[in-house]
Amino acid sequence: MNLQENISRIKQIMGMNYLIKEDEESIGLSLENEEQKCKRMNSKQLLSHPECEKYPDILDKLKLIPKPEEIIKGSYSAEGQPRAYDALHAFQSRRSDKFGGRMNTKVQDGIKKYKTKYKVKAVNIKKVDVEIDPNTLTVNWEVTIGPSFDGYTYDEFDSRGSAGGGEEAVNDQLPKMHSYNSGKPEMVYHYNKNIPICYNRDGTKRKDGCKGTINIQQKFFKYGKKV
Repeated sequence: MNLQENISRIKQIMGMNYLIKEDEESIGLSLENEEQKCKRMNSKQLLSHPECEKYPDILDKLKLIPKPEEIIKGSYSAEGQPRAYDALHAFQSRRSDKFGGRMNTKVQDGIKKYKTKYKVKAVNIKKVDVEIDPNTLTVNWEVTIGPSFDGYTYDEFDSRGSAGGGEEAVNDQLPKMHSYNSGKPEMVYHYNKNIPICYNRDGTKRKDGCKGTINIQQKFFKYGKKV
């Protein structure tokens, strides 16, 4: 190999090394830019960028971000249903015909989504609200969830109730309900109201208007597991 060939060979090797070094620097710069970009993001932006979680400092910051409460809502109507006032408190579903508002399912699905969205391991069911319109037999409900700070996560939710049977009829159902769920039971809300009777037993509206009242009760429980 003559001198000219040696020079050409050296230039080729030096060029390859330069390209390799340049690629390494550009990759490093790219990674550095991504991390810096993540560090400049505010709390709301970070929650929408899961790629930032690979940086330890960012992950620690994510854990400290206050997580907002969220409200899960639902509604259903017992109008036209047989045994209308029994159907009225079928928040999940009743055994006879499976009619109901699927409240438990919606709440538990909402909890799963909340955990994924905010990267939290423990969720609390903080509040339950129920409104019943006797003129339409419509039930509107809301459940407020948020992060849990008592060492438990409350992922399961259930309820039992009665139309006209009183609190004793409700309490008789609770031991069996608790056996179906896992975790420490804690009552979140006790709905207990006398509502006007505006419908017949078959779910048709009374032509002579609302007469008398019926006591509707429902006890809502969350179930906690240690995290």
